[in-house]
Amino acid sequence: MRNPKALVIPFRFREGYPDEIVDRHVELATKLLKDCELDSDLTENVIFSDDADLIVSKYNASNYDFVILLIATWIEPILVIRAAKSYFHKPIMVWGFGSFINDGERVNLGSMAGTGVVKGTLREMGVKHEMLYFLPGNKTTDEKIKSRIRIFANVSRTIALLDQSKIMTIGYLFGGMSLGDIDITKMRTRFGPELVEVSNYTLIRRMEELDPASSEYLEGVDFVNQHLAESIGNKMDRIARMYVILKQLVKENQAQALTLKCHFVLSQEYGLTACVPLSVIGNKVVSACEADIPVILTQLVMNYLSGGLTSTYADVHEILDNRLLVAACGYAPSSMCIGNKVIADLPSENASGLGATFKDYITNKNSLKPGQVTFGRFLKEADGGFTLHFTTGEARGDIGRVSELGAPQYPFTEIELNGPVDLFAQNMGSHHYAFVYSDLSAELELFCNLKGFQIIHD
Repeated sequence: MRNPKALVIPFRFREGYPDEIVDRHVELATKLLKDCELDSDLTENVIFSDDADLIVSKYNASNYDFVILLIATWIEPILVIRAAKSYFHKPIMVWGFGSFINDGERVNLGSMAGTGVVKGTLREMGVKHEMLYFLPGNKTTDEKIKSRIRIFANVSRTIALLDQSKIMTIGYLFGGMSLGDIDITKMRTRFGPELVEVSNYTLIRRMEELDPASSEYLEGVDFVNQHLAESIGNKMDRIARMYVILKQLVKENQAQALTLKCHFVLSQEYGLTACVPLSVIGNKVVSACEADIPVILTQLVMNYLSGGLTSTYADVHEILDNRLLVAACGYAPSSMCIGNKVIADLPSENASGLGATFKDYITNKNSLKPGQVTFGRFLKEADGGFTLHFTTGEARGDIGRVSELGAPQYPFTEIELNGPVDLFAQNMGSHHYAFVYSDLSAELELFCNLKGFQIIHD
């Protein structure tokens, strides 16, 4: 994943402040930025109106993920707005400096006063922004600065990547009272991604037309086999075909995320669930089943915020005193499973209950890995807005066999929550929740603040 990129615009008042001191402070700030593993362009100093106009004409906003306004001295906000207004659709960080020792005296350059009036102006204009308020050069506060910048840069890159992303959905069901449905215009406007639809018929037709002698098919069989703990014999054919066609469709549509409607077109009518193909392709492409758009959107956000870690989703199957029992109904990316392998569970010949209702219900039954997780979902509100409900906890790994009345085994684990379980239960807004092996609390809260989403953090 590429580095975040910042545009850094230094501002200073037209008179009264020594250039050598201001230059030193700006130099210290830009050095800290270089330590944060991000790319940045430092513009010319903005002192007069012509300087502001130069910035607007010279630096294309589309080249940057976020903008840092360095308020090195007192400054009139009208000049800042003139230089920065063209970038207000990007995340904005306002950085003001505190006092320092000069010739034995504690002094300042009016930077924090200038920062305060700029922040007040941005607030009145409805521009969401973050603030930095330490002068570089102190080891303790420098670490705080770098930590804040890294999080802000990561979130800003996520916002930019979302705006360039495509989610491919196969067999998506529009309309109806479905938690997995979404207003695609609202998604494009509020979140950024474009939705690309492919029909189930296209998937099935291309699977059946795939030449078993072709290099793509043979490579697909080999690739899926590499991710299996044990051979599944002649069951491999249609699974490999689905994997190959899904991979083709992702490439053709330039998609960063994939979801499909499995039940009941694939699982019952066609007689093949997508569990194993998704468990393989989900290591490289953000993937989910059931065409649940809010959950795949949450997975994509988590993937970007974590710097590219694999994300998945799970149903909540049981709420216990301090933990949740979770698993999707047969899908989990192999890289998130113990041993990085798919362990296929085949339907029993004498299956009863749910397992008797589907033909070739072949699942990935391998347990999810232990480790720290973030578990959440974007919820749709009655007023048309969005709320992120999320929590953090520790996945327990292998917890032994659990089944859903005769169905093949799911990739179960339990998550011990850091917060009260009852709070999660009362705020729970769906059975599907996305998760990733990382604590993204700070990143998610900043992301929602910049995007104007509500947050429920249990």
